[in-house]
Parts: sequence; structure tokens; C-alpha cells
Amino acid sequence: MDKAPLLEVENLRFRYPDGAAALAGVNFRLEEGETVALLGPNGAGKTTFLHLLVGLLNGQGRVQVVGRPVDRANIAFARSQIGLLFQDSNDQLFMPTVAEDIAFGPANARYQEHEVLQRVRQALATVGLSGLGERPPHHLSAGQKRLAALAGILAMEPKMILLDEPATFLDPPARAHLIETLRALPQAKIVVTHDISLARALAQRAVFFEKGRIVAEGSVDEVVQARSWL
Repeated sequence: MDKAPLLEVENLRFRYPDGAAALAGVNFRLEEGETVALLGPNGAGKTTFLHLLVGLLNGQGRVQVVGRPVDRANIAFARSQIGLLFQDSNDQLFMPTVAEDIAFGPANARYQEHEVLQRVRQALATVGLSGLGERPPHHLSAGQKRLAALAGILAMEPKMILLDEPATFLDPPARAHLIETLRALPQAKIVVTHDISLARALAQRAVFFEKGRIVAEGSVDEVVQARSWL
């Protein structure tokens, strides 16, 4: 019997309160350890798709995370399995220090203090920010903020990470370090990006969103060529 995917989406639909359709029947699977790039124009539904996966929005259709439906009864479980890295790190960093920010999730999940501290140390080391735990987030560079936000996700040890334009605002060295860090992570990933070179560096597969639907799928280069996306 084939192993169930980490994430399975069937006929996912969503309309905004004004009636505008954001998603119009999306089918998608994410396998363990896989990285998939979500390509397509602005307004095609990519970010909305991410928000639906973690229950920030409620749509119609079926979403299963590690075999369990994303619904009211299972929303806490789904969010424990999925980490979402926002496009703007300032939306994600809100505690007085980096270490406190990273500790926020594990502490609220009621892990014991020694476990919380261990997770904070490990997450800082993984993203290359050891020694910056006591620094206020607003004193970090854009690249460091992105890594600190990622560390907060890693401290919860999710099975999947969703990334919304992760290289936005980053200079070339920070971008290269982020790519290296993400490539080393074992988690499955979904990466929304307009950066084709970043998609090539991270993703084994790509899908192309257009008007709320997935209209192409394959390798990054196959999808880019099929949709004339350079």
C-alpha cells in the first residue's frame, strides 16, 4: 500500500467576503521530504492557499494533514504539523528578544522549561544565529529576522514548512545563507516565490497557479517553459 502523503488537498475553493473567487478547485499533494514551488502571477491564489492549509482562512473542499482533516476539531494538530513563514518577518517577531520569540511556541505548548531552552538553542544553531538570542528582533538585519522567524518555526518541530516569498528584502549573502539553511532542513516545504533561481535551488517540483487553479505541474524548468514565465 502506498504511503499517505503528508498533505492532501482535494477540490479546495475559497471566496472572499466580497464574492471574489480566490481558489476555484485546487488539488494538491505533498510527500514527505519534498519541496514544491508555487509559481504564478500576483492574485492567483498562492498565499490564500497557504493560509487555508493552516486554518487562517476557511474554505470548501478537503484538506488532510498527516491523514487528519483540517477542521475545528483538528486545527491544533494541523498547526503543530505545519509551520508558516510569513513574507514580512516583522509580522512574526513580537517578543523582546530573539530567544523569547523562539521560545514562545514551545512554552505555550507547555513543554518543560529545560525542553524549551533546548529547542531554542537547537533552533538558533540550525539557522546560524547562535549568540544572538538576547538581541531584540528589531536590531537584526532583514536576513537575520527571516532566520529568527524560521527558528521560531523549527522550535516546534513541524513536519512541513510553508514559505511565502522567503527571499523578499534579502541581500545576496543573506539570500544565499537562507537557501543553504532551507536545503539542509529535513522537513517537506511549500515555497511561494517569483524568484525562479530560488525555486530551482530548493524545489524538486513546481505547480503554477492562475486564476485560483493549478494549470501546470512538473519540474521548475518544465513549468517555467510551459507558462513562458521568465
